[in-house]
This record gives sequence, structure tokens and C-alpha cells, in this order.
Amino acid sequence: MEIEYNRDIRYSRMRIISRCRLEPTEEFMLLKNRIYGLTPVTIRKEDEKSVFFYDITGKQSLESLLENETADERMLLLLFSGITGLLDRLEKYLLCGIYLLLIPECIFWDYRTEEFCFCYCPEHEQDLPEAFRKLVEYLLAKTNYKDENAVDIIYNVYEETLKEGYSLKNIKESLHLWQGTEQAGEKLQEDVRQRHEEKTGKRRYLETKDSDTEKKETDNRKVCEEAQKTDKQNATVTKFLQADFWKNKILNILNKKVSPSFPMPGKRKKETEPIVFEPEEEEIKISRPTVLLAERKREAYGILKYEGVNRQTDLNMERFPYLIGSALSCDGVISLNTVSRKHAKITKIDQIYFIEDLNSLNGTVVGGKLLQYKQKVSLEINEVVEFGGEPYRFL
Repeated sequence: MEIEYNRDIRYSRMRIISRCRLEPTEEFMLLKNRIYGLTPVTIRKEDEKSVFFYDITGKQSLESLLENETADERMLLLLFSGITGLLDRLEKYLLCGIYLLLIPECIFWDYRTEEFCFCYCPEHEQDLPEAFRKLVEYLLAKTNYKDENAVDIIYNVYEETLKEGYSLKNIKESLHLWQGTEQAGEKLQEDVRQRHEEKTGKRRYLETKDSDTEKKETDNRKVCEEAQKTDKQNATVTKFLQADFWKNKILNILNKKVSPSFPMPGKRKKETEPIVFEPEEEEIKISRPTVLLAERKREAYGILKYEGVNRQTDLNMERFPYLIGSALSCDGVISLNTVSRKHAKITKIDQIYFIEDLNSLNGTVVGGKLLQYKQKVSLEINEVVEFGGEPYRFL
């Protein structure tokens, strides 16, 4: 299976070349229906092969996601419930679950809807339970072991996959994990959908609430400023009215020694003796050879200096990998709507800085060139980098 990525200003796509072809009925069902949980796809025929184009705009693969963080309880619940729920929906559309790609590179997290999306591709007839077991083994090393619930989830699922002849259809029923959290998992997905539908109304409420809060804070700030100003004036008046202040002031003036600028009467100015220069032996100094400073290559300071108009701060890279995005959990925060939550990542190897776009919605431009997803390039000093159209200069 060959996987490639390409993007333009508007869309980001994953391209998979498959030697297998779908049956006409399967292809019709896949292309004509919007199946919840599946990544939208278009198919082209090239010779004896099928080329699948998946729309992954604004999404990040599970592989890239777990490079920078660990899987907690919520992530595992959404992932496992998403897989089992999608398998049930595929049967209703006469699609085979064995064509569901359960590899971290082809499972995507959508930041906008906060859910996982999966890819359907007939590359080969895989053993679905075996593919799921490999996915669980991968997650064992990526789980947040400080989260006790996450640890219980991953180990209970893993123990179930080790049973001979286990089935994904009854994994929720056979595990005490799913018996206790099935309703919670379904409610979690329902909350995600409702949050997406009520997004507009909620934003209006928050804007109104924020405006009222901002007005109250402004009024309180004005009252505090007036009080501070009054206290400062009173303190100044009190200080000048104190007798000790003026007493100390006068004593300082009287005790100050002033040197006269002219000779006092009765004293004769001494005549200035002539200065005689005696010849000295010439000191021979060996000068250092001239060095052309341009020949020395300056090392980068690790700073992205902001050059836009939206009053953002400079980004000082002190630890690596250095995540850049609008989320507060990022190392470098750019609080603008055009910047994705996790927009780009910078790594450092032997004093060389490398930048990589994390499949951001509006892209990352380096030196005037748009980066492809998972494309890693080195940064040059004074090179301009744009995150969602916001310019920074690398120093």
C-alpha cells in the first residue's frame, strides 16, 4: 500500500494506490452515502489500479497525535467506541469491515468535531481481529499511565484480544469495562454531536456574556485607578508637610562641598611646569591577522520574531519538540482563528532546526512554499515562516 500526501491552499488529501478494486455495489454505497465515522473519499481508475483520495483537511493522524501526547480515558473511549460503532454501520450499507484500515497512520482525529475518522480501502483482505490487536498493542505504549481509568481500559481490551477466537462484535459485551461505560461512551459521542450543532447559539451567548463581564471589569478598573490616584496625591501632600523632610533637605545642601572654579584671594596660582617628552624605545607588536566576519556562519538564536499586525508575541524555542498552535497547551501559542490548535512542530538536530506542518487547516508556508503534510524542512536564518498567514522571521 503506497501512501502519499498533497495539499493546496484549500484542501489536504491522503492518496492511497490500491491494486484491488471495489465491487460496483460497494463503490456505489461508499461514494453516494455520507457514512458517519468514515473519511470522505473519491476514487479514480488508473490502468489496473484504483487511487483513493481521502479529504483529511484539518485532521491529524493518530500516529502524529500520539507523538506529542499520551492517550487518556476520553481518547480511548472515543477510539474504541468509534471502531465498534462504525463496524455496525458498515453492515447496514453492505460494506465489509475487513477493508477498514486500523493502522495509526490512517486513523484521523478531527479537531473541529472532536471525533475519530477512519479510512475504507480494499488494499488487501486483512484479518480484522488481528489488525485490531496490533492497534491495541500500539496503544499500550502510548497510554497515559497516570490516568488509572485509561490503564484499566487499555489492559482490559488487550486481555480480551488475547483470547482465542475473540470477536470485535462482542467485545463491548464481554468486557466489564464496556458494561460499565457503554452508556457513558454513547453519551460522550452524543455530547460531541450536540456541541457541534449548538456551536453558533453557544457562541452568541458567550459573546453577550463576555461583553457584560468586560463592561463590569472596565468599571471596576476605573474605580481602582481613581482610588490609587487619590492615595498617591494624599501621600505627596503628607510628605511635603512633614518637617523632617525639609530639615533633611536643607542639611544635604549645606553639607555639600562645592569646589571653587577660580583661585581664592591672597593665593597665587602656581605656574604650570612644561611637559617634557622623552623618547621611548619603540615597542614591536605583532598584530592578529584580519578575519572576514562574513566567512563565519552565525548560529541560529532559536527565535521566531513576529512581523504581523495582530500584536502577537515572539516565539522563543527553549525545548523540543516545540509545538506551535492556538491551543494553550502548545509551547508557542498564536491566539488567532486562522491558526489551528496544533498547527506545526519544530525539532532540533545538531544545531539545525526542522519544521513540520501538522496538517493545519490554513497551512504552513516556509520561504514562500506551502508545506505538505508530514513534510519536514530545515529553517534558514532570516527565513520567513507563515502560520495561517501570520508571518514570523527565524533568527
